[in-house]
Amino acid sequence: MTAPARNDFADRYGRWAVVAGASEGVGAAGADELAARGLDVLLLARNGPLLEELAADLRARHGVEARMLVVDFTDADAAERVLAATDGLEVGTLLYNAGAAGSSGTFLDQDLAHAMKMIALNCTMPVALVHGLAPAMVERGRGAVVLVGSMGCFAGQPYVASYSAAKAFQINLAEGLWAELKDRGVDVLEAVIGSTTTPARARRLGVGVDEHLDMSSEDVAREIVEHIADGPSRVIAKLTSGIGHVAQPWSEFREFALQANIDAMAGFNARTNVGQPD
Repeated sequence: MTAPARNDFADRYGRWAVVAGASEGVGAAGADELAARGLDVLLLARNGPLLEELAADLRARHGVEARMLVVDFTDADAAERVLAATDGLEVGTLLYNAGAAGSSGTFLDQDLAHAMKMIALNCTMPVALVHGLAPAMVERGRGAVVLVGSMGCFAGQPYVASYSAAKAFQINLAEGLWAELKDRGVDVLEAVIGSTTTPARARRLGVGVDEHLDMSSEDVAREIVEHIADGPSRVIAKLTSGIGHVAQPWSEFREFALQANIDAMAGFNARTNVGQPD
């Protein structure tokens, strides 16, 4: 599906987009794609100077309003602070791009804090933000929730076990939300990205660029935004290298399993008092 034209896009997914993890990489590129289509943006990340630079650039190039909030998503009050910053804003899109592995090693050799951080970034925080922002989208009958995931969700991965597990939680969440919200005007997409060149990956893990394996952050972000309406999930990766060959059978199974679950829950609900008047 082709993304709507700028005015239609802004009508459907605006006025404001909240972009989590926006300081660089896919998050910054995603904010640029959304601003280019006419959305005002609230940029979230820990790095204040990078957010300031991005906000100024988006204002200058796209003529949109750009605000920023410096926040660590692992802080206990992070969700509360983000939702407070959206007070009075018509938020039509949540683009959640946070929760990269950051480091690798065996589960037992890494501190427990690392695993808990993966859970906070990939599970707890997106749950809180979706729960806080999506009701207004449903009330308006339009909007989008986009969670940036990873091909690490395909199956358990050694050396990033907690990250892989957290990404599996995230796609199950997105699929369930898609089934619940698709008829209420809200698009839900889990963008399952593969090997992507980002400044953070190079800085933290020392990973060099491999043109055979890697996509650029800009290309990944562009494909995400162009396919917001094509949920519940979309693999965005070079499919002929790495574990890309797993993508097609995995996607086919997810589609089959999700529909089976939708049908099963419809039958189950018919035998309960779910949705029935008191």
